[in-house]
Amino acid sequence: MYDCIIIGMGSAGMSAGIYSKRLGMNTLLIDEVMPGNNISHIKNIENYLGFKSISGSDLAYNMFDHINSMDIQYKIARVENLIINDDKTINVITSKGEFLTRGLIICSGKKFIKSGILNEDKYIGKGVSYCTICDAPLYKDKDVVFIGNDEDEIKYLNNICKSVYVIDSSLKAVEFLGDEYLTGVKLSSGEIISCDGAFVCLGSNASYNFIRNLGITNDKGYVLVDKNMKTNIDYVYAAGDVIDKSLYQIITAASDGAIAATSLSRELNK
Repeated sequence: MYDCIIIGMGSAGMSAGIYSKRLGMNTLLIDEVMPGNNISHIKNIENYLGFKSISGSDLAYNMFDHINSMDIQYKIARVENLIINDDKTINVITSKGEFLTRGLIICSGKKFIKSGILNEDKYIGKGVSYCTICDAPLYKDKDVVFIGNDEDEIKYLNNICKSVYVIDSSLKAVEFLGDEYLTGVKLSSGEIISCDGAFVCLGSNASYNFIRNLGITNDKGYVLVDKNMKTNIDYVYAAGDVIDKSLYQIITAASDGAIAATSLSRELNK
């Protein structure tokens, strides 16, 4: 039996793993993709303390290297179900087996709603972004396209970028254009909008089947937690982009993970 299983290996999950191991807990990290998640797709990060500039893939690698240096166990598997037992232990059912734990930290992140525009995946991290707070400074004094209707996001971009071309419900973008990096967006009318970057801001959700029936989420699938990252179930915590909060950043996710692991340790040792 594990003391702590952490679902997700983004910044929240790996931070939780480091704190959990240092607190003496027998820990297992589980994710269905290689460590880093959304971080790995970011071309350049300039707001993570200690790094003036670092690529998302390099930062994710550094985090994973830290995990490996501490001999923290991990498995690449898809979590399919969670069962809360009568003795409050938790069975984590995955595509590669079943694992029993005393405590659980959910760090599975959130999913950005994609536009469905042709070549979208090709240019993620190469001109296409889903986070204005994260990436707008990279486009200072440059031309960008904004896909969505959020007036606050548009105002924020207008304060930084040279120009912001808004594609809302009255227009239709059909294709992202470019070579290695994005250079334009084609509209259904045939018009091509030249740009250095495009922000797809259509919302997000954190809906995952394995937590849907636990009664710990809001209507968008985000997990509700208290200041200690605890859910309404004993020994079940959540951290990072999967929780309902006001700021979704790599550095705040790492903080959430540290709080969750420390809080779980305290509860287990009561």
